[in-house]
Amino acid sequence: MGALLKAKRQLNPLLPPSVQPHVRFLQIDRGTLTLLVDHPAWRTQLQPLEGMFRQVLGLPELRFRYRVARLGQTGSSQNAQSGPAPASLHHRSYRDASEPVEVKIARWKTLLASIPRGKKS
Repeated sequence: MGALLKAKRQLNPLLPPSVQPHVRFLQIDRGTLTLLVDHPAWRTQLQPLEGMFRQVLGLPELRFRYRVARLGQTGSSQNAQSGPAPASLHHRSYRDASEPVEVKIARWKTLLASIPRGKKS
């Protein structure tokens, strides 16, 4: 299984449901995971999750690069801010309004607890 496919399978379930349609995993190259988002606000929602993503993937030195473009396009309009901003940004905070933060934290803790820890062979 390729590194990108493995990362997608491990990280997609961790994305808040409201973010998933606005993010695409483009590539992993030289220790950098490149993500395509359709609005800069989605990058803002992903950045706090980077540490957890590193831990889940077992890549503590992983760097993240974000490109902003309409999903489905990878041409010269990569910096176009054409996608919709998260609706939750227009009220109280940028958090996913469809799920209480306590529920997310509990889900992440459960997931992180399921990651095998110990010496690598």
